[in-house]
Amino acid sequence: MTLQAFRHEEAVTVGDDALRLVLNFRALDAIESETQRPFDTILHQLTAGGIPPNSLVSRVVWGLLREHHAEVSIDQAAGLVNGDAAPAIGMAMGKLFETAFPRAKPADGKAKPAHPRKPRGASKPSSSPGAAKV
Repeated sequence: MTLQAFRHEEAVTVGDDALRLVLNFRALDAIESETQRPFDTILHQLTAGGIPPNSLVSRVVWGLLREHHAEVSIDQAAGLVNGDAAPAIGMAMGKLFETAFPRAKPADGKAKPAHPRKPRGASKPSSSPGAAKV
């Protein structure tokens, strides 16, 4: 049996530098320790739509940089998140999360409701002649 480590990586160019964002156990641990929140809560907040808090995004970027860029501080990560590189970093984070935590898709490619409605007969309005009186 071959065991594979949980590890996903995306490169992003910031000015003349290439940064490598890594999502692995070390990054998850750093992010959870820094934010004092479980990663599933953080992931939901980042991907649910709307604008997540800047401090959260900065801490996540800081955690994703630990593997190859441990010298980057949280303040520097905040500078990245607020600078010209923000869109590229956001795209790289999105790819990382989608690769690491893919959404389940049905085999036929079409989403099906969890509880399909059962067909029922037509109901009679209460004013119809055959309606029971209560």
